[in-house]
Formats: sequence, C-alpha cells, structure tokens
Amino acid sequence: MLRRVRKLWNIFLTLAALAIFATVLVTPTSLDAQNAPPPKNLKVLTPGNFMVQMQTFPVALGVEKQGGCNFCHEADRSLDTKPTKVKARQMIEMVADINAKFGDGKIHVTCWTCHLGSTKPEIARTPKP
Repeated sequence: MLRRVRKLWNIFLTLAALAIFATVLVTPTSLDAQNAPPPKNLKVLTPGNFMVQMQTFPVALGVEKQGGCNFCHEADRSLDTKPTKVKARQMIEMVADINAKFGDGKIHVTCWTCHLGSTKPEIARTPKP
C-alpha cells in the first residue's frame, strides 16, 4: 500500500513539475496583441515574461485556494505593501541567479523546487551523527 502511495505521489510531483515547466516555456502573447496597458512597477520580471511567470506561482506555493494572486498582491497590483510580494520578488531574483550560474540558459530551479506546493519551503534536514 505504501509503495502505491509513493508511486502516485511521484507521478503527481512529476506532472506538477512538467506543468510548471510547460507554463514557463510557452511563448507569451505580446501585450500589444492583448491591447492591455503595460504593467506598472516591474522590478525583476519583464513585460514579455511577467504573466507567464505569475501564472506558475499559485501552484508552486499552494495558494490557489488562499486567494491566488491576492496572496501576494493588493487589488492594485503595482503596490509593494504586502511583505509576501517583497519576499516573492527576492525569491524570483534568487532563482534567476541560481539558474544563471549553470551557464546553459536552461531552467534548473523553480519555486516548486523548494516549495513543493507549500508557502513554507522545505529546508535541508540535519543529518544525525
């Protein structure tokens, strides 16, 4: 029974990771084509990639039923008043720095890598002596 649960869990994790990677790799529709005004207050993401990136965060953090975008954002998305938004921006920079160090232009690390669908990331466990 435990093996079946582990196997199902591994399948779920694989599918979730693939869904996140697929979302990141999909070419975003240009903002001009959507007739939408450019977003305000972008400091890390760009107008060309922000929406594709933003769509990955609720799943990676497991906040789809905790307000989704509103978990980090105010109604005015350009405001930086929520600490969760400020921390998210720092984490986006950290993930970009880690991926850049590989030097191959590929995505090796995402929010999902540590968060696994939780607002609190997994931490390394200290080995027992």
